Amino acid sequence: MHSLKFRSVINFIVSTVIVLTLVSPLLFYIIKAFYTDDLDHMITYRIKQFEENQLPVLSYIDIDTWNHYNPDLQIIEFKEDIKLNTPIQHIYFDKSLNEVIDYRVIYESIKIEDEPYLIASRIPMISRADLIVMIASQLGVEFFFIIIGLMVVYRIFSREISN
Repeated sequence: MHSLKFRSVINFIVSTVIVLTLVSPLLFYIIKAFYTDDLDHMITYRIKQFEENQLPVLSYIDIDTWNHYNPDLQIIEFKEDIKLNTPIQHIYFDKSLNEVIDYRVIYESIKIEDEPYLIASRIPMISRADLIVMIASQLGVEFFFIIIGLMVVYRIFSREISN
């Protein structure tokens, strides 16, 4: 026959696992939304910094050099069909890693020597697998501390009740 303490711990562990399992997908989408929003602010900020600091002194001749040393802030030819000033999800193939990576990208129109160009600011997203591993490890640590806390509370209460 199991003690009341054992049954309470088992019930608590089962209910905690169920709650954490049900909350995990919601937590994934919330973290992804906040992360995406932060990346959008970052790529917009980089374009503003470029427009304030580099654009006034950049000439047509410098574009190739700029693009060579700044792969995440590229100057490209103006295209009418590209959506401007709106962050989008885009997939690029990374030759150095030999894999496809999701990026957040924003395009803005600029003028260099009175010629229209686009500035494309991009930043890589965290991979879905890495985000899931991060959430799972955080929930695992939280679960561990909940169990340790529960055992400490049970020990304190059992001493007070027995006295």
